[in-house]
Amino acid sequence: MSEHYLFVYGTLRSGSGIPQQGLLHSHAELLGEASINAFMFELGGYPGITLSNNISDIVSGELYRLNHHQHAELLAQLDEYEECSPQFAVPHEFKRERVRVKLNHNQRELRAWVYLYNRTPQPARRIASGDYCGDHSGR
Repeated sequence: MSEHYLFVYGTLRSGSGIPQQGLLHSHAELLGEASINAFMFELGGYPGITLSNNISDIVSGELYRLNHHQHAELLAQLDEYEECSPQFAVPHEFKRERVRVKLNHNQRELRAWVYLYNRTPQPARRIASGDYCGDHSGR
């Protein structure tokens, strides 16, 4: 059976205090700090990212291994939080995709789910550091 991973970069990161982060913490194992090749944007109290092919465009976050028996239920609840479940009007602000993520401590690359911004971002709102928790408070 394949393992399922989730990369989080904003309000779902450790210490945010939101209920969904607690849900993630109780149904997944934090593997550590990780990164993804992407651009990060401030969306008004929370971040969004779009993928980049440039290796110097780095977004920092955390990588979780999801509980095998409950991963589908957990992802469905997080889709509700990110407003990309079927009950929300399309086009959604976010979409969940599997992408390549790198664990910082051992440089291991894994394919993980991530919530990507699904609209055209405003370049002026880019967060150059790629680290939302280092620069902002939660949603």
